[in-house]
Amino acid sequence: MASLESIIKNELAPAFNAGDVEKVVNCFADDAVVTLDPPIPGAQETFRGKREIRNWAQMMVPGARVQASNIQTEGDHIKWGGTFSNDLLRKNGVNQAHAENEAVVKNGKIVRYTPTLPHDVASRLAAGTNSASHSGIEEE
Repeated sequence: MASLESIIKNELAPAFNAGDVEKVVNCFADDAVVTLDPPIPGAQETFRGKREIRNWAQMMVPGARVQASNIQTEGDHIKWGGTFSNDLLRKNGVNQAHAENEAVVKNGKIVRYTPTLPHDVASRLAAGTNSASHSGIEEE
């Protein structure tokens, strides 16, 4: 079975970077839960099961570039930071954002995942503006 760090660095992040929705979905258990913090305006906050996680991945994977860093594990929990960008962010004038992530992994699959973006990134998505004022945002 892959280590927790390996699941993030060698499976989830590369699947995002390859634009492969199915590989992203396959990193998750059948009954996994993804909770967005804060929620993306116009999208649901919680995605349950592979069908809903596929919907989330279809929204987040296009144009994605993920760099995981500062990976910390304790038991079946894993936390990491890193930079994230995708077509949805770029469409709203955010070239790249820093994200904090937490997950629980059991039997080599993610069962719970919470990506946390700066609140001003969510505000930019809601407003659809092109102004930036927070260090978590890098403008185009």
